[in-house]
Amino acid sequence: MPKIKTKKVGSHTRLYNRPTSSKIYVIRYGIRSATAFTDTPQGWIDAERYYYEQDLIDEGIEVLRPAMKARTLQSAFTVFLEEYGAYRSKKTVEQYIYAMKFFFPDVTLTTANTEGILKAIHIAKKSGKVSDSTINSYMRSLSKIFNWFVKKKFIRENPIDPDDIPKPDRAEPKNWEDTEIQKLWEHFETSDPEFYCLIRFLYYSSMRIHQALSLTWSNVLWEQEVITIKRKGRKEHYQFPITRQIEAVLNKLPRDREHIFPWGVNSRSRLYKRLQHACDELGIDRDGRAFHVFRKTRITKLAEKNMFLTSQSADVSPKTMNANYIRNKSAREMKEFLEQE
Repeated sequence: MPKIKTKKVGSHTRLYNRPTSSKIYVIRYGIRSATAFTDTPQGWIDAERYYYEQDLIDEGIEVLRPAMKARTLQSAFTVFLEEYGAYRSKKTVEQYIYAMKFFFPDVTLTTANTEGILKAIHIAKKSGKVSDSTINSYMRSLSKIFNWFVKKKFIRENPIDPDDIPKPDRAEPKNWEDTEIQKLWEHFETSDPEFYCLIRFLYYSSMRIHQALSLTWSNVLWEQEVITIKRKGRKEHYQFPITRQIEAVLNKLPRDREHIFPWGVNSRSRLYKRLQHACDELGIDRDGRAFHVFRKTRITKLAEKNMFLTSQSADVSPKTMNANYIRNKSAREMKEFLEQE
């Protein structure tokens, strides 16, 4: 059986391989992920150099890179995949590769200059090989790549004007009807009790799915009757009251594990398919309705009864809520308020 190779790089990084994969993997700050480097002698050299530079950058030490004047689009994109793509999902990286292959099938001969790039984009858009929506999706991916090129000084400016990329038309998903929510609860209460607990929790807490899946039992402060939740895009936490509905959900879940729910944050897609399948089975319209609609439905129902959450309790900005809030309420007052429903 092939041996597993490991290599410590700098203060925060360890590289290793898997016998069943051709890639080199990395653990940085305790987080495991695949890299863009292959399990070859040169791949290990390149990976070690790259992550050593990353550690230096993390410590505030400037890393000088070679001049990029004669860089081709292919070589620039290779660096993009190694540096930027190393921390992105396989699906996201594939989207970048598809976009590049579509617009620049002969990238090895294309220099990274604005005129050549725009000409290649124009030719590809007129080819009629894919739909307009696919082209727009590729254009958005391409714009991200070129923004990164600008940041790295591979090119002076992004040749793609954001105004030239139409935003996808997305109809606002309908809120759940009371009867639909009841059908889903009854369905999962017997077929999948923990999933039943998850969707009830999402509804009564108005929490985002990634926040709920990240919760550990240490976030539940029983004596204070609150749950501490990390705010979206911020370091600080806010507190949400443990109402009788939420307490009932928590009491159904085992406490002999670290996280409240048994799925990780990366399981969202799989869980969404489970919800979709149930909607189809129950004859519920599922068009555009994801877990976020439980949150949206709950906040809307409270607003209709003039029972407004504070912007902090809903974890949204006052501008987003655009409503009359009950301000400066303690967690206990918020609990009493929510249990009026």
